[in-house]
Amino acid sequence: MRHIAVVAVVFGLAACGSSSTTPSTAATATASTSSGSTSGSQSSAGSPGTVIVRRSPTASVTAGDQSQGLALVVLATGENSTVTNQATWSTADPSIATVNSSGLISFVATGTTDIRATYNGVVGSLQVSVLPVSQVKISGLESPQMVGSASQLYVTAVLSDGTDDASPRATFMTSDSSVGAVSADGVFSANGVGQANISATVNGVTSTARATVLAAGSLSCSYAVSPTSHTFETGNFVNITVTAPAGCPWTYHTDVSWLSLHDGKSIDGPFGNSGSSTGTGLVQISFDWDAMVACNCGTTATVLIAGQQVAINNGVAQPAPDSPLRR
Repeated sequence: MRHIAVVAVVFGLAACGSSSTTPSTAATATASTSSGSTSGSQSSAGSPGTVIVRRSPTASVTAGDQSQGLALVVLATGENSTVTNQATWSTADPSIATVNSSGLISFVATGTTDIRATYNGVVGSLQVSVLPVSQVKISGLESPQMVGSASQLYVTAVLSDGTDDASPRATFMTSDSSVGAVSADGVFSANGVGQANISATVNGVTSTARATVLAAGSLSCSYAVSPTSHTFETGNFVNITVTAPAGCPWTYHTDVSWLSLHDGKSIDGPFGNSGSSTGTGLVQISFDWDAMVACNCGTTATVLIAGQQVAINNGVAQPAPDSPLRR
């Protein structure tokens, strides 16, 4: 999953409502006015009364994804006041994306459209592109499974400019349910010794992975994870080491949009919310300040690695504009 801070602004003056404030941050935006559309570099700080529209998570999206829209109005002090619940939301093309009264954006079909938030008569606009799926990848079956075990499978959709965690909406099938079956939410159950093909389909694109199931007790696995906590004060990533016998499978996962995870064994592999590996390895956790501000969901998070919780905390009140914490 690529984390890209996306901001769009429309200039205008309006009285500012009372609500929580967040520091304004610089970004590249596309500004549009009633006389037409123009592109160029603008500061998201803008003039007092400017309405800014963001979304979280900021990663690439395909049909079936959702993002939370965030509406901000610039105060005379230069700070941004959150007006998401006070704004009126709309979309230029509901056949591509819809948005409800709370700013929740649902991506419907491939294409590009604008998501708009109106506050005190001023309209902010965010352009969103819904990308087609070119490839689907399944992780979680790289190592043999034991009869009687259950493992969470993860599905990644490959898009033209990044990847997308498509696990929640993938459709699974198995070639032999007596060997292994997959539930609607992607849990693989090892039923009997043998091999089976497991397929996952996202937006009409299908991929297949081979599942190998061994007799229970034929492989003894234990896992050590270090460190189990980290506070970001400098730098924008940390490596978490997993120590395990060769062939022992493990997964990693987080629900937090301002963190992205990467299997250290795969140099060219994608960053995302989840994945899997085997044996001794590491997971690189990357932190994105702008995504954290956009989601307004706190400064602490938990990452589950090899069945153990790793606590992550943001220890920086506000990084400088050129800080590596602004990825």
